[in-house]
Amino acid sequence: MVYGEYESMKSIYEVVPSFAPRPIACGSCQDPEWHFILFTFYELDKEKPAVSRFTFTVGELHNLSRGRSPEGKFGFHVVTYNGTLPQDNTWTDTWEEFYVRGMQRMLALEKERRGPSEDLKHLSEPFLSKVIPRLLRPMETQGRRVEPVLIHGDLWIGNVSTQRQNQEPLMFDASAFWGHNE
Repeated sequence: MVYGEYESMKSIYEVVPSFAPRPIACGSCQDPEWHFILFTFYELDKEKPAVSRFTFTVGELHNLSRGRSPEGKFGFHVVTYNGTLPQDNTWTDTWEEFYVRGMQRMLALEKERRGPSEDLKHLSEPFLSKVIPRLLRPMETQGRRVEPVLIHGDLWIGNVSTQRQNQEPLMFDASAFWGHNE
């Protein structure tokens, strides 16, 4: 879990260093149940970042990471976590394939947690085999291609703050992956 966070933040820091704390180290303690991750220290403001500055910086992350995905693929080189849920970041050639894989995982987790549902089963198959392809495949046909960009995979107001010294946004708890910027 910690290693995925370390690699996520390292990747973001390499693209937009002003937007993420620099990861220094991660590892396990003497007790193998305990782990650590060490970042540069920032004093944070209680206020959330200005929306215009924050969205501009997210756009910078996406734009400056274009062309950097390994072999132009979607995914990430290690497992990352949204909370305690491991993310399937297996490399794929298309955004459609990566997105379908993620949705299949979410639907399987739903079934695991709540039990079987005939309604969900009835809706899942056409959603995965018809709806998603009809929406996403046209973006990658007739010479078009979705270029993977680095994404903060768990971006919400609880994973951003404002640096006290310069009022610039700072993001953390990334769960990063190479995906579609929209």
